[in-house]
Amino acid sequence: MTESIQLALIADLVASRQSPERAALQDALGELLERLNFEQAQAFAAPMVQTAGDELQALLHPLHAEHALTLVREVSDALFGRRFQQRVVFGLGLGTLSTGPLPTDGAAPNVALLDGPCFHRARAALEEAQRTSRWAIVKGFARSGFHAHLDELLSMHFELVGTLRQGWTPLQAHYAAAVRRELSADGRGAQKRVAEIESVNPSVISESLKASHFDVVLRAEQLLATLLSESAVAALMSPEPLP
Repeated sequence: MTESIQLALIADLVASRQSPERAALQDALGELLERLNFEQAQAFAAPMVQTAGDELQALLHPLHAEHALTLVREVSDALFGRRFQQRVVFGLGLGTLSTGPLPTDGAAPNVALLDGPCFHRARAALEEAQRTSRWAIVKGFARSGFHAHLDELLSMHFELVGTLRQGWTPLQAHYAAAVRRELSADGRGAQKRVAEIESVNPSVISESLKASHFDVVLRAEQLLATLLSESAVAALMSPEPLP
């Protein structure tokens, strides 16, 4: 395996500078990044930071590629719901760095100072996601032969999940994120606990999840995480991407 290969993630907060709640959004974003950088620390080659006002960047170890889905989902859940209705699009790029090896002394590198094909592919993927209003695009996984369609496979799976999410109302998104948090803490009685927290009848939560096809989204995400992990391993075993 080639250790220099990394997975870059770039996110764009679409038209966030026009948000009437820009100051509150920026505060919430800072809290979100602090939480994600702590919770997902083992996956990062360089922590997620805000780089250009409307953009987020991070660098992940390729053998933790499934955590890219976690980051995409967590950022989306945090910024689109009852409090904010901020849409975010993402680009993922697998490739090498041209700025030298990452530090081995435990210091966290500044992702804004890194560059290389992984970031160029993530940027191209992000620009395509912006043009086509898709949730996330993936580039750099495709290899010759059996793995020639990995980029298309991963991007299409992100698109399918993103299309379902795009149909959610802010309240549906809020309930979905709340139930997901409870499922992560303790899968038993998640909907009932959310209903108690929200002071609504459990049927309200149940009907909201049903209307938003939440069960389908959960199962699709589980498969997508597996696909990201297995695709990264396949790409690392054959480090030369398709031109």
